[in-house]
Amino acid sequence: MEAGNQETNAVISEEVRMCCSSIWSLNIPPKIKTFWWRMAHGGIAVLDNLRRRGVKMDNTCPVCEEQTETLNHADHIIHMVNGALRDLDQWREAKTNTGEEEQNRQNKNPSKILIEDKLPPNSEYYCLVDASWKSSREEMGFGWSLHRREGTQIMHGSSAEAPMNSTIEAEAIALLMATQQMVRLNYSKVALGGCKSLFDELNQFKTEQTIRNFRITEGAFVLQDILEISRHRDYTFHYISRDNLNVVDSLAKQARLHKKNYVVSWKF
Repeated sequence: MEAGNQETNAVISEEVRMCCSSIWSLNIPPKIKTFWWRMAHGGIAVLDNLRRRGVKMDNTCPVCEEQTETLNHADHIIHMVNGALRDLDQWREAKTNTGEEEQNRQNKNPSKILIEDKLPPNSEYYCLVDASWKSSREEMGFGWSLHRREGTQIMHGSSAEAPMNSTIEAEAIALLMATQQMVRLNYSKVALGGCKSLFDELNQFKTEQTIRNFRITEGAFVLQDILEISRHRDYTFHYISRDNLNVVDSLAKQARLHKKNYVVSWKF
């Protein structure tokens, strides 16, 4: 068994360590650099690594119960790779948003124009959604704000909810809560807008097409629930830049910080 493990590590070292010297100069987020450096040096805490470092435990894969859980046992590291790819996507989105925000500041009334440009012709309302997440040990917060097509706010809502494992799960729950509220109030022809990676994935579910070569697995069941309850409501889902989410971002943060119960407020 030990010989097999050494062979596995040698393969990883030979194929991956060749590029270690150039990892740190790549224009990618530090988290991704660190992840691949740890991969190259056998630093990921798979069961086989823990056992070889003196931890007394069975190193058999707990899922398949057949193979040893090593770095090459891809089923157990694919979620980490997907996470790294999502981080890269969010990092690129943040860079893009920075450029958009700078451009928006140079325009006199950019928010209304940008949101209206995103709306399908038959949408009568739009609902902005955002989540506030700090860690998996703390409650998340979410906020939503419903507007008529011309921009007049009708109502908004916010609440603190149970802790989530990640930002993307928190965003998915926020969108689910907002969608459920639209259904309860019998609104149709609503365009919902928020986080880019979440809405890209939601539209992949909706069209059954793959936009990227990886998929978001966190919150997947929540996204399916959203599509199911909105199926006959003429709801559409769109990415809206952070510059247009200031109101719901504030609602979500206040709900998380003050652990608020669910509150819906109408504008008259």
